[in-house]
Amino acid sequence: MEEKVQKGNSQKAIKGIVALVVIVVIAVLGYVGFNVYKDYSQKSLLNAELTTLSKKTLGKDDFNTEIKTSGNYSKVEKTIKSYLQKYSDTIKLITEESAKTSNIQGAVAKDKLEERKSEVQQIRTNIENSVNTLIEMSSEETIKKEIEKEGLSAKYVDLYNELMIGNLSKTLAKEKETMSNTKDKIMELFDKLIATYDYLLEHKDSWDLENNQILFTNSTHLREYNKLVQELQTKARLLSLTR
Repeated sequence: MEEKVQKGNSQKAIKGIVALVVIVVIAVLGYVGFNVYKDYSQKSLLNAELTTLSKKTLGKDDFNTEIKTSGNYSKVEKTIKSYLQKYSDTIKLITEESAKTSNIQGAVAKDKLEERKSEVQQIRTNIENSVNTLIEMSSEETIKKEIEKEGLSAKYVDLYNELMIGNLSKTLAKEKETMSNTKDKIMELFDKLIATYDYLLEHKDSWDLENNQILFTNSTHLREYNKLVQELQTKARLLSLTR
């Protein structure tokens, strides 16, 4: 007698990945800001430009805007804008990769299962790489290294560090830790999803796809697959509670 796995079970967990992955992004959006720097001429121009940037949204807006200052101040301004643009672009990549999870919803035929698994693995890799980039860029050390490349005097290096970091050191360290912990949980979620595909591939002779439902002919395999799906759902649920 055939036994059936209801089609909605695993897909609820899969749908949750889209929302859960962006936790990594949400965790860091609050840290970017600029200290008010009162001065004249070039410093005033720089401060006004950074005030405009502080109203933009990472992952959506353009930060590589026209350089308004000149001389060494322009190098400080350019370094800040380039850094924020790279940070913003990385967030965009995570959002784009997360959106691709909508393509992996629904049961898949046996001859398409390997392709589906490869697609999920690639999404996992791309997200992991992008999140690692954000984690690195959120460290105080990495932020400071950017201005060092310009070979500026201590005056301008200190100005850059004050504008980019200021009193945010503790916040940066906390957000970096938050991203690292959340990334690990998201990777575990992807790994469990991949494990369900591995199981279906390993036991492909004991199930068939009918009306977008997976039907098992072996009760043991059905129970084992359902256990994997339940574990997937549990990981998704626990991760959602961390938001």
